[in-house]
Amino acid sequence: MRALFAVAAMCVIGFCGNVRAQAPEVKELHIGDPAPTLHVAEWIKGGPVDLEKEKGQHIYLIEFWATWCGPCWMSMPHLNELQKQYKDKGLVVVAMSDEPKSTVAPVVEKQGDKMDFVVAIDQPTQTGMGSLGKTSTTYMMGAGLDGVPAAFVIAKDGRIAWFGYSAGNPQLDEVLAKVVKGEYDIDKAVATSKADAKFFKEQQTVMAQAMEKADWKLLVEHTKKVLDPSNPISKELRVQIANEVAWILLTDDKKDSQYYKDALLFAQSANELTDGNDPTALDTYARALFETGDIPHAVEFQKKAVEHSDGPVKEEMQKTLKKYETAQQEKQPSDSLGPPGNVLKP
Repeated sequence: MRALFAVAAMCVIGFCGNVRAQAPEVKELHIGDPAPTLHVAEWIKGGPVDLEKEKGQHIYLIEFWATWCGPCWMSMPHLNELQKQYKDKGLVVVAMSDEPKSTVAPVVEKQGDKMDFVVAIDQPTQTGMGSLGKTSTTYMMGAGLDGVPAAFVIAKDGRIAWFGYSAGNPQLDEVLAKVVKGEYDIDKAVATSKADAKFFKEQQTVMAQAMEKADWKLLVEHTKKVLDPSNPISKELRVQIANEVAWILLTDDKKDSQYYKDALLFAQSANELTDGNDPTALDTYARALFETGDIPHAVEFQKKAVEHSDGPVKEEMQKTLKKYETAQQEKQPSDSLGPPGNVLKP
């Protein structure tokens, strides 16, 4: 259920070096870059869309998906909601698949109003990029995204405001809402993105080696630097690293209980940075509370993790909740529910 932060976080901000290394001929894409042309073989529903000609008229949400992709189908209702919510504000949702028309068209027709946005078939490519179409290659490989569903938000000025894996990703909603209101500062986002890239260039190897060698002291020291308010990296990167490091400190085969309070601090920070709405951060925080002996609050926050999750993830969260509730029942009746996470903030 957990991905190593050094890979996952890089994909979120678009610096997946391994992915790009496989496609050196693809131009890198970053926040603030002009959105590349959409190369479409056929418009299945709605369209056509011309990003260059329509610059200044619309905001675009380009979603790369596939009919075989479970998380993609989980995202579809939300795409519908976003299109409906922001249609009058100029949003155009475009779902693009690199599958053949014979596969996509019947599915879209069957879905009807459940896919009430533009659907397109990507133009085939001859660049040796496997099944990826020309647009998918330009966007996804350029941004370092190697899986679907992946989304790109394009502001009215034609620049990329955000990109990332979209299934259940609150960043998408946050950025899109600000872009629609004209409150999103792309130049600031560019600066933050560069700070994230610099962080990985300087710190990624050190932290990865610390994890590999179970050098928890070094890992904790570097994570505290990540959470330092003076560090200019993005909130998303802080959350990702704090959450993953906390989980590793709590669950690694070579874990050391003397670092559990550090894990609690990091987990608490990740949960607060996500306003208590992220199921993974909630799950980690509950685990940290449990391992440090605060079982009543572990139950409380695990219940919130269950509430904010769905599908197979929710089932796993429920199993964990049952474990915590059983442990709580076995504790003495005199145990009280005091303030959670009695740790100092970074």
